[in-house]
Amino acid sequence: MPMAPTSAAAEAVPAETVISAEDYDRAKAKAASTPDTSAERRIEAQFLEDAAVDHGNTYTRAEVEVVDLGPAFIAGPVDLDVKEIVIAESGDDATVEVAADLNPGTIDAQAPSSGSAEYATVAGGSYRIVVKGVGDAIFTWEKAKRKDEKDKQKDYWAYAREANGEPYAVKNWPNPRVSNLYIRNYPTQSTYSKLRTWEANSQPAADFKGDCNESPMTISLGAGGAGVEMSFRDCASNDVSRNSSVPGEMRIEMDQGSFVLQAGNIGTGYIASFSTKQGEVPYFNDQQRVTFRKYAVPAAWGPGGPSQTCEHTNGNRTC
Repeated sequence: MPMAPTSAAAEAVPAETVISAEDYDRAKAKAASTPDTSAERRIEAQFLEDAAVDHGNTYTRAEVEVVDLGPAFIAGPVDLDVKEIVIAESGDDATVEVAADLNPGTIDAQAPSSGSAEYATVAGGSYRIVVKGVGDAIFTWEKAKRKDEKDKQKDYWAYAREANGEPYAVKNWPNPRVSNLYIRNYPTQSTYSKLRTWEANSQPAADFKGDCNESPMTISLGAGGAGVEMSFRDCASNDVSRNSSVPGEMRIEMDQGSFVLQAGNIGTGYIASFSTKQGEVPYFNDQQRVTFRKYAVPAAWGPGGPSQTCEHTNGNRTC
């Protein structure tokens, strides 16, 4: 059934844009084959929260797709059957009306923020680490460049990293829990000479302790949150560190400590803000690690007791 119109600010939307089912399917296929941007991850997180709180729809991240249609984003189940999308401008607001054979609460539509983004995404990607029979973790990276920079000596960059660990349900045993997440980026050998300075707006600015509630923590860099942004379920102690002598090199470690009290999906992340010599593009290596822990464990868990750690650099891994 058609969804009630959703209003959101838009910067430049035509008087009326009609997107057919075929156009939507093409955009959806493109979205499935390219890494998610920070804006798409933010919209996905908001959709998951709204669907659960407002309508009782408990989707997983794997069951949801965010499709960038240009003047609007559409978030919904991967099997969403869209008939038609109409985007209409009225003053400073854009109204998005979606016709789809689904109940209310199974789709969200919103136009981009009216604020001009300070950063443009240059590249991005993701890695997956799987601990067989225990859980997995998705680690993302995004590289963005500040737009319209007037400095004739330097270019300004953001490098964002996010981690999300998800334990599996284990039959007849307590479910595992994410006890530790670690992510770090460090320059490739050819990049060191290109780096110039740290900027003051890296996020998070200091260590923090997550509250583990259902409201995700959001960090961002850019005008009105329209630049580089991420949201994740923050928990426990998060240790943030920047290499003072190497601009752009940053890490964060989430650790639950001796008592792993928090269950379910847990995430963490950061955005490094730095500069390079003008005209130079920085490249980084991405290191990631996840540790799952269980209180009662079967013999099949393997050596090493109730914790199992898997880590890798610049790729996927199964342990």
